[in-house]
Amino acid sequence: IPAEFLKIYNCRTVGMFTIGDTGLKGEILLSPSKIKIIHELGKSLIQSLEDETVRYFKYSELTDRLICPICFSDTFHVDKKGNYNCAVCNKKIKKYVKFKKLLSQLKDKDYDKETIFSPSGARYHNNYVGNKISQLIQASDEVKFRLNQYFEQDIIPLNDYNTNTIEENNLETETAWTEEGLTTFNKIVPGGFKRFVKKGVEKKAARKGIKVITKDVFLQIKRESGN
Repeated sequence: IPAEFLKIYNCRTVGMFTIGDTGLKGEILLSPSKIKIIHELGKSLIQSLEDETVRYFKYSELTDRLICPICFSDTFHVDKKGNYNCAVCNKKIKKYVKFKKLLSQLKDKDYDKETIFSPSGARYHNNYVGNKISQLIQASDEVKFRLNQYFEQDIIPLNDYNTNTIEENNLETETAWTEEGLTTFNKIVPGGFKRFVKKGVEKKAARKGIKVITKDVFLQIKRESGN
């Protein structure tokens, strides 16, 4: 959509890089490899201005992802013949054979397995988001550390921080909740994500050596996680 507004002012989109799955302020600092890509995009733009030539930046996080050649969007309306229409700028991409073949193979009985717009797909998506929340609660100290280094010392970290290893390396925790702490938790946290947030809070508390989670402990961990 921003690309379309820019076209009104005779601007052309020459590159785009989207970073997904970010939930915390400064979380991008957990992925300096992506910051390097953004840096390259900026360099390409500066060179275009200096040379007065158009330099396209065609990097995509997924090399096999179909993107619109005009606005670089990856959202399309697809008809039954397999033709793609960009949902942003309406560029027509005719006869995208790969999708047409997939469409012909897809049966009604596969619906529940192939899309998030189904009971099992919705459960999978809920678990994915929930686990992401739990991981970010536990990674919040690392995010805060990297943010402080960036703002106070202008340091960008060199290595990516893999949040997936948090779950793999965690030991079993034995934490208890006070009645007031649990009541506050239940009032604040949405029902669908309670078990994920609870797990993240308990793991974070265990790392701090806290064995009983009070109202104040829960609210402190909540603040530390950026929520």
